[in-house]
Amino acid sequence: MAKASSIKMPDVVQESLLKVYRHGILVEALNPKTALFFLALFPQFFNSEGGKIVM
Repeated sequence: MAKASSIKMPDVVQESLLKVYRHGILVEALNPKTALFFLALFPQFFNSEGGKIVM
């Protein structure tokens, strides 16, 4: 069994919150389960006969 003092841990790299946030958005956007979720969720809220949606 190895002693705790002989274990080398990698250095922690500090990243900006903006970079971490952008990485999370990119990962979610490329996740196929996310696309399937939106395709399953949103059609029930739209009426195709209702015309244009004005924001």
